[in-house]
Amino acid sequence: GEMPRATSTTAAILLACLAPLASRASILVPTSDYLNGTSMVTFADPDEAMLNSISDSFLTIAFSSPMRAGTPRVLQSGLDANSNPVTTVTFFLNQPVSTFGFKAEPAATGKHTLTATFFMGRQLVETISRDVSGDSGALLFAATAQPGTFFDSVTLTSDADWAIGQIRYAPFRQSQ
Repeated sequence: GEMPRATSTTAAILLACLAPLASRASILVPTSDYLNGTSMVTFADPDEAMLNSISDSFLTIAFSSPMRAGTPRVLQSGLDANSNPVTTVTFFLNQPVSTFGFKAEPAATGKHTLTATFFMGRQLVETISRDVSGDSGALLFAATAQPGTFFDSVTLTSDADWAIGQIRYAPFRQSQ
C-alpha cells in the first residue's frame, strides 16, 4: 500500500518544483512551441561584413554597436576600435514583440556568464543569466512577455565578447 502514497508525494514534489518555472517567461530550451511560434531573422551579408542592423519583412533589429557577420550565420560582438572586446550590445526592435530569443556563446574558451535583459521601454521585464562555455556550443536566451507587456529592446552582456545566432521573435498582438 506504500506505492501510491510515494507516487503522489513524488508528483507533489515535482509540481512544487515546476510551478515557479512555469510562471517565468524564460525559454531556455528551443521547444517546438518556441520554434513553431516564432520567425527567424536571417541575413545574407558576407562573412566579416559589419552590420548596424538586420531585418525581415516585419522586424528590424538595430545594434548599439556594429556586429560582424560570421559562419555559420552568426553575429559577433567582436572588438572595438582599440581592439578591446565588445561585451555589451543592445538590440533595438522597431516593432514590439511578445517573444524574442537567440542562441549565444562567448568567443573565449572556458565558462563566461552571459546576461540578457529584456525591456519594455525603460522597464526591465525579464533577465536571463546563464554560464556558457566557449567551447561547448551556444545556449538559448529567449523569453515570452507576460500578457499586456512586450519587448522592444534586449541587451546582452558578458565579461568576454560573444556571438549570437538563430535570432527569433513573435510579433506583439494587442489582444494578448
